[in-house]
Amino acid sequence: MSNHAARWASAAAVTLFVTHASADLGVEGSRITTNAYRIDLFQGPVLGGARATGLGGAYSPIAEGVAGFTTNSASPAVRPLWSRSWFDFDWDLSITFPNLLPQTDFYNSGSSGFEYKNFVFGAIGLQLQFGNWGVGGSLTGQTYSLGGDIASSLQFRLARSNVLLARSLFEGQLVIGAGLRIVSLALDTNDGESSKNIFTTSSVGTEVGVLVAPLKLPMRFAVTARTA
Repeated sequence: MSNHAARWASAAAVTLFVTHASADLGVEGSRITTNAYRIDLFQGPVLGGARATGLGGAYSPIAEGVAGFTTNSASPAVRPLWSRSWFDFDWDLSITFPNLLPQTDFYNSGSSGFEYKNFVFGAIGLQLQFGNWGVGGSLTGQTYSLGGDIASSLQFRLARSNVLLARSLFEGQLVIGAGLRIVSLALDTNDGESSKNIFTTSSVGTEVGVLVAPLKLPMRFAVTARTA
C-alpha cells in the first residue's frame, strides 16, 4: 500500500486539519507558531497520462516515457519498441482543470462534483536518451482551495519534481536508475484582495529503481526504493 501511494504522490491531495491552529489564524490570518496541527496525506484520484491512468497506476514494470518517472527511477533508459535510433527523446506537457467537469464523479464516491474548489493539476517533463543511457526530469503540481467557514480562504500548493539518470544493460533486459525527488507544500490565505503565505515546507530525497524485462519471458519485473 505504501509503495502504491508513493508512486502517485503527484496525484495525492493534502488536507490540513486545523485544531488549535484554526484559532490562531483568526481574522487577521496570523502565522502558525506551534506544531499543534496534523497534516493528513491521502490517496486521491489517479492523474497522469492516458496509458498510466488506464492501467490504474500499475505502470512501474512498463515505465516508458516521461509518464514512468513517478513510478520507476529506471524509466529514463527504458526504450519503447519503436525506438531504434541512438538518440531519442520524449516530452510531456499537460494541465487539467477538473472543476470544469462538475457532473463528473471525480473521486469515484458515488456523487458528482468535487470536495475542493479551484483545483488545477499540471505536469511537465523531458526525457533524453543517448544509446544505453537516459536522463530526465519532471515536475508535477496541483493547487486547490478548501471550502467551509474557516478554511474558505486557504489555498494549498503541492509540487513534486524528479531528476533521474539511468542505464540499460543486456539489450534492455536490465535497466537501473537513480535520482533525486523534491517535494514541497505551501499553504496560503487569501482575503479576496491579497494572499499571504503562512506555511511552507520542502524536502529532498533519493531514489533508485530496477526494471527486469527478459526477452524470452512474457513478463516484466520492477522495484523502486525511495528515502523518506
